Amino acid sequence: MNVYIFDSPLHSLMGGVEKKEKPLEYGIPFGRYIVGAIALIAIGLLFLALGLPRIETYTEMVPIQVTKKTEWNVTWYTFTPEGKWGAPVGYSTFPATFTYNWDKGKVYEEYGDYICFIATAIINVPRSGPVSFTIGSDDGSKLYVDGQEVIDLWWDHGYIAKTAVVNLTPGKHTLTLYYYERTVNAMVSFTADSDVLTWQETEYQQEIRQKITSNPASLALGIILIIIGGIIIGGAFMSYSRLKSGFLRPSLFSLPV
Repeated sequence: MNVYIFDSPLHSLMGGVEKKEKPLEYGIPFGRYIVGAIALIAIGLLFLALGLPRIETYTEMVPIQVTKKTEWNVTWYTFTPEGKWGAPVGYSTFPATFTYNWDKGKVYEEYGDYICFIATAIINVPRSGPVSFTIGSDDGSKLYVDGQEVIDLWWDHGYIAKTAVVNLTPGKHTLTLYYYERTVNAMVSFTADSDVLTWQETEYQQEIRQKITSNPASLALGIILIIIGGIIIGGAFMSYSRLKSGFLRPSLFSLPV
């Protein structure tokens, strides 16, 4: 199909000069403008969604100050008349300092005589210098600091207390207390300088946190693509409207005239 166009008002007055236009199929298809613009808007919406602020949940290890106290872990054993250690019979804990006077009663569960224990504990020395330890027992006991014996009361006797002063370096040290009860009365005690029995430590615990994050670059790109797509669609429909009104050369679009 051919299109006839009057190039100027003078030609119109003169009856017009026939001028052939290229077939419409050589023009740019109108629909491709719309499809391309819609694709741009869709991509822009995707980038816009990726760039919008959102809440992000994450975990973080947070330091906390924890108060630690010395505590004795006690393993109980039977004790033979010959002074030999028997089989373990149970477990318990003692506080940092203690005095247990069982007299002639039960020492541990059903055991009142021929019972013994090994207890271990950690102390934390905040200074360099002497630290005082005191143990007492009926019958025998002995105290070790970092594997070194510092008090020895390991024989059958009534209640006796003894003190040792030990020079220690700052930091943690291990105490080990041995005790046995043969017959009749039973008693055991322990004390030490209070500043080595309580201390502060930093520990880490996992906490769930939330924060608002966004991608400004993605947000800006999405807005730009949407605007461009809108401009293309608006321009295309404006051109189509002008074409229908006769103000635009039809060779630009593959539209029927």
